[in-house]
Amino acid sequence: MKAVIKPTPHPQKDWEKGLILTEVPIPQITDPREVKIEILASAICGTDVGIYNSKQSLKDEMLSNTTPYVIIGHEFAGKIVDAGDIARKHLAGLLIVKSYEDKTLSDFIGKRNTDELAGDPDLIKFLNENFVVSAEMHITCGKCYQCRIGQKHVCQNTKIKGIHEDGAFTKYVKVPAENIVLFRNGELPVEIIAFMDAIGNAVHTAQSVNLMGQTVAILGCGVQGLMATAIAKNERCIKNFRYRRIKTWNQRNSRKNC
Repeated sequence: MKAVIKPTPHPQKDWEKGLILTEVPIPQITDPREVKIEILASAICGTDVGIYNSKQSLKDEMLSNTTPYVIIGHEFAGKIVDAGDIARKHLAGLLIVKSYEDKTLSDFIGKRNTDELAGDPDLIKFLNENFVVSAEMHITCGKCYQCRIGQKHVCQNTKIKGIHEDGAFTKYVKVPAENIVLFRNGELPVEIIAFMDAIGNAVHTAQSVNLMGQTVAILGCGVQGLMATAIAKNERCIKNFRYRRIKTWNQRNSRKNC
């Protein structure tokens, strides 16, 4: 398959600017926790531009890579085409959770539990025909202090697909099933699903503080800035609406109690 790659840098050598389009082996499932995804669309992150330009900070980050090159790209949308045994159970669990609001999904699952659904030979075919997926491409260890207190986004041992391991600027990519996000066909355009990574950054930033009644300054209106603006406006509307409802409820009840 064709892939866009960047050679692994060496400490004492110049890291040549640019990328290489070349043939690479098609990845196969070797870890039972992984899924294999066929890429439908990819998005270009500022990090990818930095890799193209051989930015020094990215050179320092990628010096530890043990392979001669890495397939870049960490924002994408695609279809699941294969999964390991443990991954199938995780995917089955995701479907069961979604089935409570989806009759077609509920009919497919029936009364089966997670293990029974994971063993269905048509599970991957069903997923492929009915869902588009994206994934969190930061692979965390689950063992460090940050991971154990629910702060995986600052894991001390993070490996990023497209920087430290093969990413999505190709035909197929492998990722852990627990990092998968499912979208029903037609739920969002594939082009939007392809940059859910950037949307996630904007959501995390906008929701890290209480925005109700505040004036918000967003410096820089690139893709993430524009999304953060929309999310900030939405958060203020939702929180103000909730505040008004609570305030009205309290006023009504205070009058009843007088």
